[in-house]
Amino acid sequence: MRGDDPTTWIEAGERAHAEGFHPFAVVTPDGKYAEDDEAALFVTGLPSSTFNGAIVYGDAGNLDLLIRRVAAFCESSKAPWSLSLRESPSGVGDVGMRARGFRLVDKEPAMILPSLQRTPPELPKELRIRRVRRPEEMGTFLVTMARGYGIPAGVFRKFLRPKASSALVARPRTAWFVGFTDGRAVATSFAVATESLCYTSLVTTIPEYRKRGFGEAMAWRAVLSGREYGCQAGFLRATEMGEPIYRKMGFVEVQRYRTYAPPKRGSAGKAMTFFGLLKDILWFATFGRRYSNVTWGPGDD
Repeated sequence: MRGDDPTTWIEAGERAHAEGFHPFAVVTPDGKYAEDDEAALFVTGLPSSTFNGAIVYGDAGNLDLLIRRVAAFCESSKAPWSLSLRESPSGVGDVGMRARGFRLVDKEPAMILPSLQRTPPELPKELRIRRVRRPEEMGTFLVTMARGYGIPAGVFRKFLRPKASSALVARPRTAWFVGFTDGRAVATSFAVATESLCYTSLVTTIPEYRKRGFGEAMAWRAVLSGREYGCQAGFLRATEMGEPIYRKMGFVEVQRYRTYAPPKRGSAGKAMTFFGLLKDILWFATFGRRYSNVTWGPGDD
């Protein structure tokens, strides 16, 4: 695959994106993952449509068959789910999904860093980046990441059980990073290496420490970790907040994606979601805070 032509990486990027959900889908008993030439399907059980559903490879074929397939796959989970599709110039996919009652929940540019042979800028002086090596350190990663995204850390509690957190840390070709300043965990990033691409995700900084260059530093640390595995290029899907930073780093847009969720659930489903979130908040208040004060072992910066 030619690294100097970013458009050649689109399909590989879709598969790398799906691989980013794979660890969360296979480390707990209620998660599952399946993949073929048409799509990757995954259930993590997390209460977010982004973490359950399907990423479609290439152009979607028969939408009705695809929707039925994904709905059946996710049926055993009560978590919300979604479909991620390529954005087409004609808008046919968007019209088709909306006609079937689906609602647009996200629009993202897919971006490629054509070469990993880069020298990143110096870290902000007050930032120290550590790589997760132990299960208890994974707890710090998840709690910090949740705070950066503004969601209750308790939604990740099943991944903090010893068996699950150990499995996440031991995943091959993956790297989890936490940024520290003032002795406090304030930022995260994640990378998974496929055969040719390093997919970067979960780049976030808690609100009170933003606009200090931490996000860019965390992104560099994650994407360049792909050199350890022989990756040629970097790939990510950018949030609105992150897109300007990634363009500054040298990422170029190669495709746009739209994510659709089924019609909203009724009042019973909303009540379940409310009580589930309340339970997550209470869990963190009583048990989860300890992950904010983990003593880290020796590791790389």
